[in-house]
Amino acid sequence: MPKRLIYLLLFLSLGGYTLSGYFMERSHFSFLISVYSGLFLIYFFLLRYRYSLNLKLGIIAGLIFRFMLIFSLPVLSDDFYRFLWDGHIQQLGFNPFDYTPRQLLAQNQDSYLEQLFPYLNSPDYFSVYPQLLQWIFRLCSYVADDQILRSVIILKSILFAFEGGSIYLLQKLLRLKNINPKLIFFYTLNPLVIIELTGNIHFEALMIFFILLTAWFIEKQNGLSSAGALTMAIQAKLIPLIALPLLFKKNSPWKNISYVLLCPLLFWIFNPWMWTSPEKVLNFFSSLKLYYGKFEFNGGFYSIFRAAGWWLLGYNPIAWVSKIMLALSLAAFLFIY
Repeated sequence: MPKRLIYLLLFLSLGGYTLSGYFMERSHFSFLISVYSGLFLIYFFLLRYRYSLNLKLGIIAGLIFRFMLIFSLPVLSDDFYRFLWDGHIQQLGFNPFDYTPRQLLAQNQDSYLEQLFPYLNSPDYFSVYPQLLQWIFRLCSYVADDQILRSVIILKSILFAFEGGSIYLLQKLLRLKNINPKLIFFYTLNPLVIIELTGNIHFEALMIFFILLTAWFIEKQNGLSSAGALTMAIQAKLIPLIALPLLFKKNSPWKNISYVLLCPLLFWIFNPWMWTSPEKVLNFFSSLKLYYGKFEFNGGFYSIFRAAGWWLLGYNPIAWVSKIMLALSLAAFLFIY
Protein backbone atom coordinates (compact mmCIF):
# COMPACT_ATOMS: atom_id res chain seq x y z
CA MET A 1 0.00 0.00 0.00
CA PRO A 2 1.46 3.43 -0.93
CA LYS A 3 2.56 5.56 2.02
CA ARG A 4 0.31 8.41 0.93
CA LEU A 5 -2.73 6.14 1.13
CA ILE A 6 -1.71 5.01 4.63
CA TYR A 7 -1.39 8.63 5.74
CA LEU A 8 -4.83 9.36 4.24
CA LEU A 9 -6.41 6.42 6.08
CA LEU A 10 -4.85 7.49 9.39
CA PHE A 11 -6.04 11.06 8.82
CA LEU A 12 -9.57 9.84 8.09
CA SER A 13 -9.45 7.75 11.27
CA LEU A 14 -8.51 10.83 13.24
CA GLY A 15 -11.56 12.57 11.81
CA GLY A 16 -13.76 9.61 12.71
CA TYR A 17 -12.58 9.58 16.32
CA THR A 18 -13.14 13.33 16.54
CA LEU A 19 -16.72 12.83 15.34
CA SER A 20 -17.28 9.92 17.76
CA GLY A 21 -16.01 11.88 20.73
CA TYR A 22 -17.38 15.38 20.19
CA PHE A 23 -20.32 15.24 17.78
CA MET A 24 -22.03 11.90 18.39
CA GLU A 25 -25.19 11.20 20.37
CA ARG A 26 -26.35 7.75 21.39
CA SER A 27 -29.84 8.34 19.98
CA HIS A 28 -28.51 9.13 16.47
CA PHE A 29 -28.05 5.52 15.47
CA SER A 30 -27.51 6.07 11.75
CA PHE A 31 -24.72 8.55 12.41
CA LEU A 32 -23.21 6.30 15.09
CA ILE A 33 -23.18 3.17 12.94
CA SER A 34 -21.82 5.09 9.95
CA VAL A 35 -18.85 6.45 11.91
CA TYR A 36 -18.21 3.10 13.59
CA SER A 37 -18.42 1.21 10.29
CA GLY A 38 -16.12 3.70 8.59
CA LEU A 39 -13.52 3.38 11.34
CA PHE A 40 -13.64 -0.43 11.15
CA LEU A 41 -13.37 -0.37 7.37
CA ILE A 42 -10.21 1.74 7.63
CA TYR A 43 -8.97 -0.55 10.40
CA PHE A 44 -9.47 -3.56 8.11
CA PHE A 45 -7.35 -2.05 5.35
CA LEU A 46 -4.64 -0.96 7.78
CA LEU A 47 -4.43 -4.51 9.11
CA ARG A 48 -4.46 -6.06 5.68
CA TYR A 49 -1.49 -3.93 4.66
CA ARG A 50 0.08 -3.71 8.11
CA TYR A 51 3.53 -4.70 6.84
CA SER A 52 3.59 -1.48 4.81
CA LEU A 53 2.77 0.58 7.92
CA ASN A 54 5.74 1.74 9.92
CA LEU A 55 5.65 0.26 13.45
CA LYS A 56 6.41 3.51 15.24
CA LEU A 57 3.93 5.44 13.10
CA GLY A 58 1.15 2.93 13.80
CA ILE A 59 1.74 3.05 17.54
CA ILE A 60 1.91 6.85 17.61
CA ALA A 61 -1.30 7.03 15.57
CA GLY A 62 -3.08 4.71 18.02
CA LEU A 63 -1.97 6.87 20.94
CA ILE A 64 -3.06 10.06 19.18
CA PHE A 65 -6.51 8.57 18.49
CA ARG A 66 -6.85 7.83 22.20
CA PHE A 67 -5.54 11.23 23.23
CA MET A 68 -8.09 12.95 20.99
CA LEU A 69 -10.92 11.47 23.07
CA ILE A 70 -9.60 12.57 26.47
CA PHE A 71 -11.38 15.93 26.48
CA SER A 72 -14.87 14.74 25.50
CA LEU A 73 -17.74 13.54 27.68
CA PRO A 74 -18.60 9.87 27.04
CA VAL A 75 -21.72 9.54 24.91
CA LEU A 76 -22.11 5.76 24.62
CA SER A 77 -21.86 4.94 28.34
CA ASP A 78 -23.14 6.59 31.51
CA ASP A 79 -21.10 4.41 33.90
CA PHE A 80 -18.75 7.29 34.64
CA TYR A 81 -21.42 9.07 36.67
CA ARG A 82 -21.25 6.21 39.19
CA PHE A 83 -17.46 6.56 39.27
CA LEU A 84 -17.86 10.24 40.18
CA TRP A 85 -20.55 9.36 42.73
CA ASP A 86 -18.37 6.77 44.50
CA GLY A 87 -15.42 9.16 44.57
CA HIS A 88 -17.45 12.03 45.98
CA ILE A 89 -19.14 10.08 48.76
CA GLN A 90 -15.73 8.81 49.87
CA GLN A 91 -14.65 12.43 50.15
CA LEU A 92 -17.71 12.97 52.34
CA GLY A 93 -16.64 10.08 54.58
CA PHE A 94 -19.11 7.42 53.35
CA ASN A 95 -18.29 3.91 52.21
CA PRO A 96 -19.67 2.98 48.74
CA PHE A 97 -20.57 -0.46 50.06
CA ASP A 98 -22.70 0.84 52.96
CA TYR A 99 -25.45 2.70 51.11
CA THR A 100 -27.15 2.63 47.76
CA PRO A 101 -27.27 6.03 46.04
CA ARG A 102 -30.99 6.37 46.73
CA GLN A 103 -30.51 5.59 50.42
CA LEU A 104 -27.63 8.03 50.74
CA LEU A 105 -29.38 10.85 48.92
CA ALA A 106 -32.43 10.44 51.17
CA GLN A 107 -30.22 10.98 54.23
CA ASN A 108 -27.86 13.68 52.97
CA GLN A 109 -28.46 16.86 51.05
CA ASP A 110 -25.57 17.46 48.69
CA SER A 111 -25.85 19.53 45.53
CA TYR A 112 -23.23 17.54 43.60
CA LEU A 113 -24.87 14.21 44.46
CA GLU A 114 -28.24 15.64 43.41
CA GLN A 115 -26.64 16.65 40.10
CA LEU A 116 -25.24 13.15 39.50
CA PHE A 117 -28.18 11.06 40.74
CA PRO A 118 -30.49 11.38 37.68
CA TYR A 119 -27.72 9.97 35.46
CA LEU A 120 -27.01 6.83 37.54
CA ASN A 121 -28.07 3.60 35.80
CA SER A 122 -28.21 1.58 39.05
CA PRO A 123 -29.32 3.91 41.86
CA ASP A 124 -30.71 1.09 43.99
CA TYR A 125 -27.55 -1.02 44.11
CA PHE A 126 -24.37 -0.85 46.12
CA SER A 127 -21.11 -0.21 44.32
CA VAL A 128 -19.55 -3.15 42.44
CA TYR A 129 -16.12 -1.59 41.93
CA PRO A 130 -13.20 -3.08 43.92
CA GLN A 131 -10.79 -1.07 46.01
CA LEU A 132 -8.24 -0.22 43.31
CA LEU A 133 -10.94 1.59 41.33
CA GLN A 134 -12.35 3.19 44.48
CA TRP A 135 -8.96 4.72 45.19
CA ILE A 136 -8.89 6.12 41.67
CA PHE A 137 -12.42 7.50 42.03
CA ARG A 138 -11.53 9.18 45.31
CA LEU A 139 -8.32 10.67 43.90
CA CYS A 140 -10.27 11.97 40.92
CA SER A 141 -12.89 13.58 43.17
CA TYR A 142 -10.19 15.22 45.27
CA VAL A 143 -8.26 16.63 42.31
CA ALA A 144 -11.24 17.60 40.15
CA ASP A 145 -13.10 19.42 42.93
CA ASP A 146 -16.49 18.11 41.78
CA GLN A 147 -16.23 19.40 38.21
CA ILE A 148 -17.70 16.76 35.88
CA LEU A 149 -15.66 17.55 32.77
CA ARG A 150 -12.47 17.91 34.80
CA SER A 151 -13.20 14.55 36.47
CA VAL A 152 -13.75 12.93 33.08
CA ILE A 153 -10.44 14.29 31.78
CA ILE A 154 -8.60 12.93 34.83
CA LEU A 155 -10.20 9.47 34.52
CA LYS A 156 -9.47 9.33 30.79
CA SER A 157 -5.89 10.45 31.36
CA ILE A 158 -5.40 7.57 33.80
CA LEU A 159 -6.83 5.10 31.28
CA PHE A 160 -4.66 6.63 28.54
CA ALA A 161 -1.56 6.01 30.67
CA PHE A 162 -2.52 2.37 31.23
CA GLU A 163 -3.26 1.94 27.53
CA GLY A 164 0.23 3.21 26.80
CA GLY A 165 1.56 0.65 29.26
CA SER A 166 -0.43 -2.13 27.58
CA ILE A 167 0.96 -1.21 24.17
CA TYR A 168 4.49 -1.23 25.60
CA LEU A 169 3.98 -4.66 27.21
CA LEU A 170 2.46 -6.05 24.01
CA GLN A 171 5.60 -5.04 22.14
CA LYS A 172 7.79 -6.69 24.77
CA LEU A 173 5.76 -9.91 24.73
CA LEU A 174 5.67 -10.14 20.93
CA ARG A 175 9.44 -9.69 20.70
CA LEU A 176 9.99 -12.16 23.53
CA LYS A 177 7.99 -14.77 21.59
CA ASN A 178 9.73 -13.88 18.31
CA ILE A 179 6.41 -12.80 16.80
CA ASN A 180 6.22 -9.98 14.30
CA PRO A 181 5.72 -6.82 16.42
CA LYS A 182 3.41 -5.32 13.80
CA LEU A 183 0.70 -7.66 15.05
CA ILE A 184 0.34 -5.06 17.79
CA PHE A 185 -1.79 -3.09 15.31
CA PHE A 186 -4.66 -5.52 15.97
CA TYR A 187 -4.94 -3.92 19.41
CA THR A 188 -3.41 -0.48 18.97
CA LEU A 189 -5.65 0.58 16.06
CA ASN A 190 -8.82 -1.29 17.06
CA PRO A 191 -11.76 1.18 17.07
CA LEU A 192 -13.68 -0.83 19.67
CA VAL A 193 -10.74 -0.71 22.08
CA ILE A 194 -10.07 2.98 21.48
CA ILE A 195 -13.67 4.18 21.78
CA GLU A 196 -14.80 1.94 24.61
CA LEU A 197 -11.76 2.19 26.89
CA THR A 198 -10.38 5.72 26.66
CA GLY A 199 -13.45 7.17 24.94
CA ASN A 200 -16.18 5.79 27.21
CA ILE A 201 -14.12 5.34 30.41
CA HIS A 202 -14.14 1.59 30.89
CA PHE A 203 -11.61 0.18 33.32
CA GLU A 204 -10.95 -2.91 31.27
CA ALA A 205 -7.92 -0.80 30.30
CA LEU A 206 -6.44 -1.45 33.75
CA MET A 207 -7.44 -5.10 33.62
CA ILE A 208 -5.75 -5.61 30.24
CA PHE A 209 -2.57 -3.91 31.43
CA PHE A 210 -2.28 -6.09 34.53
CA ILE A 211 -3.13 -9.26 32.59
CA LEU A 212 -0.30 -8.46 30.18
CA LEU A 213 1.96 -7.75 33.15
CA THR A 214 0.95 -11.13 34.58
CA ALA A 215 1.93 -12.80 31.29
CA TRP A 216 5.25 -10.95 31.29
CA PHE A 217 6.12 -12.10 34.81
CA ILE A 218 5.09 -15.66 33.96
CA GLU A 219 7.43 -15.65 30.98
CA LYS A 220 10.17 -14.37 33.29
CA GLN A 221 9.45 -17.17 35.77
CA ASN A 222 8.51 -14.70 38.50
CA GLY A 223 5.58 -16.42 40.17
CA LEU A 224 5.11 -14.03 43.09
CA SER A 225 5.06 -10.93 40.91
CA SER A 226 2.72 -12.58 38.40
CA ALA A 227 0.28 -13.44 41.20
CA GLY A 228 0.43 -9.84 42.39
CA ALA A 229 -0.20 -8.51 38.89
CA LEU A 230 -3.12 -10.92 38.41
CA THR A 231 -4.59 -9.76 41.72
CA MET A 232 -4.42 -6.16 40.51
CA ALA A 233 -6.18 -7.22 37.30
CA ILE A 234 -8.94 -8.75 39.43
CA GLN A 235 -9.04 -5.52 41.44
CA ALA A 236 -9.90 -3.69 38.23
CA LYS A 237 -12.43 -6.26 36.98
CA LEU A 238 -13.36 -9.67 38.38
CA ILE A 239 -13.29 -11.22 34.91
CA PRO A 240 -9.61 -12.42 35.12
CA LEU A 241 -10.70 -14.97 37.71
CA ILE A 242 -11.78 -17.19 34.83
CA ALA A 243 -8.14 -17.32 33.65
CA LEU A 244 -6.85 -19.10 36.76
CA PRO A 245 -7.48 -22.65 35.46
CA LEU A 246 -5.55 -21.76 32.28
CA LEU A 247 -2.54 -20.83 34.41
CA PHE A 248 -2.68 -24.23 36.09
CA LYS A 249 -1.72 -25.86 32.81
CA LYS A 250 1.15 -23.41 32.40
CA ASN A 251 2.59 -23.61 35.93
CA SER A 252 3.97 -26.31 38.19
CA PRO A 253 1.75 -27.79 40.94
CA TRP A 254 3.53 -25.71 43.60
CA LYS A 255 2.90 -22.49 41.68
CA ASN A 256 -0.71 -23.53 41.19
CA ILE A 257 -1.16 -23.88 44.94
CA SER A 258 0.54 -20.53 45.55
CA TYR A 259 -1.78 -18.85 43.02
CA VAL A 260 -4.88 -20.36 44.62
CA LEU A 261 -3.77 -19.16 48.06
CA LEU A 262 -1.99 -15.93 47.23
CA CYS A 263 -4.47 -14.26 44.86
CA PRO A 264 -7.46 -14.35 47.29
CA LEU A 265 -5.15 -13.27 50.14
CA LEU A 266 -3.83 -10.28 48.22
CA PHE A 267 -7.35 -9.40 47.08
CA TRP A 268 -8.47 -9.40 50.71
CA ILE A 269 -5.48 -7.29 51.80
CA PHE A 270 -6.09 -4.70 49.06
CA ASN A 271 -9.77 -4.37 50.04
CA PRO A 272 -9.80 -3.00 53.61
CA TRP A 273 -13.56 -2.51 53.46
CA MET A 274 -13.84 -6.30 53.67
CA TRP A 275 -12.14 -6.29 57.08
CA THR A 276 -14.69 -4.24 58.95
CA SER A 277 -18.03 -5.90 58.31
CA PRO A 278 -19.38 -8.97 56.51
CA GLU A 279 -22.38 -6.84 55.53
CA LYS A 280 -20.20 -4.84 53.15
CA VAL A 281 -19.12 -8.06 51.45
CA LEU A 282 -22.73 -9.17 51.13
CA ASN A 283 -23.70 -5.77 49.73
CA PHE A 284 -20.91 -6.02 47.15
CA PHE A 285 -22.01 -9.47 45.97
CA SER A 286 -25.69 -8.51 45.97
CA SER A 287 -24.83 -5.80 43.46
CA LEU A 288 -22.89 -8.28 41.34
CA LYS A 289 -26.14 -10.19 40.92
CA LEU A 290 -27.42 -7.12 39.09
CA TYR A 291 -25.19 -7.96 36.15
CA TYR A 292 -26.37 -11.56 35.95
CA GLY A 293 -30.05 -11.03 36.68
CA LYS A 294 -31.02 -7.61 35.32
CA PHE A 295 -28.63 -6.30 32.66
CA GLU A 296 -29.12 -7.65 29.15
CA PHE A 297 -25.72 -8.81 27.89
CA ASN A 298 -25.16 -10.80 24.68
CA GLY A 299 -28.22 -9.06 23.29
CA GLY A 300 -28.58 -11.12 20.12
CA PHE A 301 -28.82 -14.45 21.95
CA TYR A 302 -30.91 -12.95 24.74
CA SER A 303 -33.40 -11.47 22.27
CA ILE A 304 -34.08 -14.94 20.86
CA PHE A 305 -34.78 -16.38 24.33
CA ARG A 306 -36.88 -13.34 25.24
CA ALA A 307 -39.01 -13.63 22.10
CA ALA A 308 -39.53 -17.33 22.76
CA GLY A 309 -40.51 -16.53 26.36
CA TRP A 310 -43.07 -13.94 25.33
CA TRP A 311 -44.51 -16.33 22.76
CA LEU A 312 -44.70 -19.36 25.06
CA LEU A 313 -45.22 -17.78 28.49
CA GLY A 314 -46.56 -14.29 27.85
CA TYR A 315 -43.85 -12.44 29.84
CA ASN A 316 -40.15 -11.53 29.74
CA PRO A 317 -38.29 -14.57 31.17
CA ILE A 318 -35.06 -12.72 32.04
CA ALA A 319 -34.96 -14.23 35.55
CA TRP A 320 -34.25 -17.74 34.27
CA VAL A 321 -32.89 -16.86 30.82
CA SER A 322 -29.96 -15.11 32.49
CA LYS A 323 -29.21 -18.31 34.43
CA ILE A 324 -29.36 -20.39 31.25
CA MET A 325 -26.93 -18.06 29.52
CA LEU A 326 -24.64 -18.11 32.55
CA ALA A 327 -24.70 -21.92 32.49
CA LEU A 328 -23.85 -21.92 28.77
CA SER A 329 -20.96 -19.55 29.43
CA LEU A 330 -19.63 -21.75 32.23
CA ALA A 331 -19.93 -24.80 29.99
CA ALA A 332 -17.83 -22.99 27.36
CA PHE A 333 -15.23 -22.14 30.01
CA LEU A 334 -15.04 -25.78 31.08
CA PHE A 335 -14.59 -26.87 27.46
CA ILE A 336 -11.71 -24.41 27.02
CA TYR A 337 -10.10 -25.45 30.29
